[in-house]
Amino acid sequence: MMTYRMQVLSVLGLALVFCVARAGVAAEDAEEKLKKRFQERHDQLVKMKQAGKVGERFDGYAEAVTEEHAKDEAVTKLVDVENTDRKEYFAILAKKQKTTVESVAQQFALFKFQKAGEEEYFKTKAGEWKKKKDLLAKKGE
Repeated sequence: MMTYRMQVLSVLGLALVFCVARAGVAAEDAEEKLKKRFQERHDQLVKMKQAGKVGERFDGYAEAVTEEHAKDEAVTKLVDVENTDRKEYFAILAKKQKTTVESVAQQFALFKFQKAGEEEYFKTKAGEWKKKKDLLAKKGE
């Protein structure tokens, strides 16, 4: 026969299992919502990158390429929303992969570089904006 203490511990154990399961579902839901928002903004972000208004940084985040573009409300709003979602997404992935947010963000930056067109801009660790083709040419020298 179960003692009162064992019954309480059983109920608490079940509650813990339920909470952990709900947290996992919530994380999956958040990840799916983020993916959907990325997809919704994708075309707009690509257009701004192709126009030279937005570039990718070495740390996995987007940024306006010039001060002039940073004053453009449409550019600033897109970059801010994109980076907010990226930060959240990187945190989810870091937790799943048991690594750091910075590591995930750097992997993402490399992925973005590999997928980018040659005319797209990237910000180096030195803080300089360079087109992908120029970075590749420098590497080949």
